[in-house]
Amino acid sequence: MKTQSDIPRNTSTTQRTPRKHWLPSRILPLFLILLLAGSIARAESLGLQIGNWPVTTDNYQNIGDLAPVKSGTVTLDPDSKVLTLENALISIDASSNAHDLEFLTEYTLVLKGNNSLKIYNLAEPAAIYAKKNLTIEGSGSLECNAKILAAQNLTIKSCRLSSFTFYPNIDCRGDLTVDGAYLVLEWNGNNPPVRWKRLSVNGKLSYKCTVVKPEGGHISGGDVWTKDNNLEKEYIELAPRFCVNGFYFERIGTEEKARLIPPSKTEPYWPASYETPTGEIPATVNIGGVQCQVVEIAAHALKKCSGLESVSIPSTVKTIGEGAFSGCQDLTTVQLQEGLETIGIAAFINCTKLTAITLPTSLKTLDQVAFTNTGIKTVEIPGDLNCRNAFKECKSLETVTILPGPKESIKTIEGDAFVNCTALKTVTLPDYTTTLGTGAFQGCTALENINLPPSLETIGIKAFNGCTQLQKLLIPKSITTIGQQAFNDCTALTFIEVEQEDPSAITLGPDIFKGMNKSQCTLRVPIGKAEDYKNAEQWQELNVEALIPVEGITIEPTSATMAKGEKLTLQAIITPSNASNQNITWKKSTTIAISLNPAGIVTALRPGTATITATTEDGGYQATCEITVGGGTDTPVTPPNKGQYRITPNPAHGLCRIEGLASPANVEVYNAIGQKVLELETADAIDLTGLPAGEYLARIKNESLRFIVE
Repeated sequence: MKTQSDIPRNTSTTQRTPRKHWLPSRILPLFLILLLAGSIARAESLGLQIGNWPVTTDNYQNIGDLAPVKSGTVTLDPDSKVLTLENALISIDASSNAHDLEFLTEYTLVLKGNNSLKIYNLAEPAAIYAKKNLTIEGSGSLECNAKILAAQNLTIKSCRLSSFTFYPNIDCRGDLTVDGAYLVLEWNGNNPPVRWKRLSVNGKLSYKCTVVKPEGGHISGGDVWTKDNNLEKEYIELAPRFCVNGFYFERIGTEEKARLIPPSKTEPYWPASYETPTGEIPATVNIGGVQCQVVEIAAHALKKCSGLESVSIPSTVKTIGEGAFSGCQDLTTVQLQEGLETIGIAAFINCTKLTAITLPTSLKTLDQVAFTNTGIKTVEIPGDLNCRNAFKECKSLETVTILPGPKESIKTIEGDAFVNCTALKTVTLPDYTTTLGTGAFQGCTALENINLPPSLETIGIKAFNGCTQLQKLLIPKSITTIGQQAFNDCTALTFIEVEQEDPSAITLGPDIFKGMNKSQCTLRVPIGKAEDYKNAEQWQELNVEALIPVEGITIEPTSATMAKGEKLTLQAIITPSNASNQNITWKKSTTIAISLNPAGIVTALRPGTATITATTEDGGYQATCEITVGGGTDTPVTPPNKGQYRITPNPAHGLCRIEGLASPANVEVYNAIGQKVLELETADAIDLTGLPAGEYLARIKNESLRFIVE
């Protein structure tokens, strides 16, 4: 009996597999495919791609684990479409043509900390490619080495964004809005740094280099910036501005510092359409939620700001830039505070109503023509400050005092320092000054006298050219050089004294006395050196005379007796009578019997005696005169032992105190003939300035106090 296995197979007969075997082999793979497809369908795209990696509903929670994210934190809120970078580095290698970040739908990119987007294949990819509207904002920064390409609108708010590329740094095919952000855009090549359809900037445009626009172009409306072909590299800043009290500010980089800036980059001065600032410049301003200290007033910030009358600059400001207040013709008052270090070129030029300025001791740099053509009348310059020609052509300037400074102070008055200061009458220089530069006082037509410092070595070319009122001059022994035409056209100069004994020790430039009335000018030289100067070139053109020394002094009378209230004028007689130096000083012995003024006039005050001494400046010779008042002896005022109050000092002059007053009281002062000369209410002091010397009576409450005014 044949079994089934023995039956030969018919090759033409199809052998069917039982159904239970066919189902798994056909249906199961299809089921698995459909199941997988369903799973894939549930992993929806979130409209964002990082490098070659799409971000989906499945992987967004682990977005920081994607290969392009090298460090930092990257998070995504899929509902609000907000991508946040915090100290993140996203980098794409050279083998990929992908963008760092590609936004397929509208997104907000939030920056925290310092972030970077790097691409090593720079041929085409962008650091950021946004197909829809994109907003970049936050308190952090973002640095890119490739372009930012926006197919629609791009808004950049509050953050700092920097980019370097051979292509446009920002290529916006829609509206570009910059609001509270700070952009640093740097590029090489011939492409513009920024391209846009329409530009809206809550701020200003400022340039770090030469940037030119196409002919007929302007800042907005579809134009682009092009580079200056003479420069290999350009740099541009696009920064926001903020207005406080009518003043405009921008943040300085990512620092918590700000500068005061012009309201418009397109106008070379304060536009008439802008309101005049009011109030003080604030020490701090809030920029994008950051409190920034105002440390600088930028170049031309308030140039030709009509209507600006007064400005107070806070102590936080270190620098006032070039032309910052130039042409502010209504400006009358400027308050500079300690802490200011630099005043730039022409900072206050043509502020014609500015009549006074106080320079802080913290000032280190006072640049050229800073106060030219202002109305300043008097100025004190710190001794360690180089004033250059900051006050050149200040035609109202009458008095200049350069204060003594520390050991390493400025010793040179630079060229043109006070040129054409036509009202300048008085100049005080420190004793350590060594050099007057070329034209230092040229054209100072009101200058009559100037004391040249004892350490002065050089008088520069045309230093006093055209000083038509200069009358006399003492040239100190320290002088070694006098430059060409130093005293040209000093037509009133009639007396010059030279302390140097050897005329050959002074190097003279050509024509130092050109234009002077040489025949009317006396040149006084040291004793025994007249012939040397008469034979010396240029000096010989003046009337040379030798110094005649003082040999003695007497006083007439040598003694006198005076009655109380009497006046006597003493005569000091110097020998020889033609001695060159006739200066003397008067002094009295310690006494209250008389008063003595600098002209030698004696006033008798009360019985007593006094000795008066006259001393010559040249040689120190002395003579005396004995004065007796009322024939008595010197009896100083003795304060009363009784009574509650006392005037001190007594004799008094200027300000004196009333001892014993515990509260304000009425004080009446009478002279020796009973006339009331002063009445006031005081708790401490009386100002006796202006009262003639003599004896007085003060009444305080129920007491009378006698005192003397010297």
